[in-house]
Amino acid sequence: MQVSSKKSMKNLKIKRNKKKLKVRSKLALNRGLPRVSVFRSGKNIYAQLIDDQVGKTLASSSSRTDFGDKKITKSEKASLVGINLAQKMIKLKIQQAKFDRGFYKYEGRVKALCDGLRKEGIKI
Repeated sequence: MQVSSKKSMKNLKIKRNKKKLKVRSKLALNRGLPRVSVFRSGKNIYAQLIDDQVGKTLASSSSRTDFGDKKITKSEKASLVGINLAQKMIKLKIQQAKFDRGFYKYEGRVKALCDGLRKEGIKI
């Protein structure tokens, strides 16, 4: 049984990597814009603003460091992370970016983060 579980984990990683590359290849069409990359763990959500031309992270926000142990839902934390990142983007005078959801579906916390960005006036 351990062999089959190792194979299934390997297949899962391959499928996720293919999905991530497919999403990134579509984002590569807008080269002038920075991208907002999302990582979602079981408890927290992280977002980074990345300039691919330079290969540098311009700003970042996470539910772990910015909002700590507040007693709110994970979706509300994701929305606050989006708002916080949007405020940092406005300070950097960036009004538009592309949204890199990775291999995650555009629903739940990922959507809440994107809605938080839009709420502050960032065009995605």
